[in-house]
Amino acid sequence: MDVDARGRESLEVPARVVERGLVARLAVPVAVLGLVGSLSLLGWTWRHPTLFEADALAYGFEQRPVGQRVYVGMTPAVVSAPGPVTLEDIRPVLRTNTAEAEIAFFVCTLDPTRGIGSVGAVRSLGRACSGVTPVRAGTTFDADASASPRQQVVMAIEPTAPGLVVIDGMKVTYAAGWQRGSQWIGPHVMVETVD
Repeated sequence: MDVDARGRESLEVPARVVERGLVARLAVPVAVLGLVGSLSLLGWTWRHPTLFEADALAYGFEQRPVGQRVYVGMTPAVVSAPGPVTLEDIRPVLRTNTAEAEIAFFVCTLDPTRGIGSVGAVRSLGRACSGVTPVRAGTTFDADASASPRQQVVMAIEPTAPGLVVIDGMKVTYAAGWQRGSQWIGPHVMVETVD
């Protein structure tokens, strides 16, 4: 013990003891912050799925007769999908719909005997799909590129009046593996109709 100028006793604490005390006091808050950050990242990833890659494709149909339906493939093949994808909701991202188009979504089971890898934009699904199922909440499909037969979500567009329909993909809510949430995917589509 030392005595200071006023006669008080003081205990000198070695610097390494002070450092150890500081480290001990900071260890718990740093560990808690690390845990909270990790859980936040995990939660974000869980609720913001990224199964499907962005699609830069665009399809245009000009001078189409009213009532003539067109089909557009909306989901790209996924390398190593985590199992079946369960569709909860699909909505087109409409920019313009003066053609009063009716829009529906289907799961196309691609016909493996035809050598077709995916649906681009077609007037009929008969040549590409061996089976077509309307999409409803709970519909499942296999998005994996190596699946046989492969499946794809297809959008049907049927204009009911002269005009223009412009669609910037679709917002799809789905569950795939442990991820659940919504993603905006699919090509840009423009259909112009005339009487």
